[in-house]
Amino acid sequence: MAWLGGAAGFAALALGAGLYLSHAQSVHADALQQTPPPAATDTHQQQIAGQTADLLKMASDLKSAVDRSTKDTLSVTVVRKANEIEQLARKVRTEAGRR
Repeated sequence: MAWLGGAAGFAALALGAGLYLSHAQSVHADALQQTPPPAATDTHQQQIAGQTADLLKMASDLKSAVDRSTKDTLSVTVVRKANEIEQLARKVRTEAGRR
């Protein structure tokens, strides 16, 4: 039961992480506007921005699904969505670190 409660907490954490990543990217994008980036860096940045947007959408969808669930149960779909969010968040973190 504690693990399922953790999925709801993970949804909030993922949503917060998505918002943080989105803000960090916009701050970083402002710095990139001062000097023209190479084409590879621009493509990489666009890829990470797209993945971050997907992460934020998935976290919002998960939060909606958790809000619709009852206090004592979560569906298998909610747990699967939480796992998908975790995998994408790890992928974004790894790719952002490769720059």
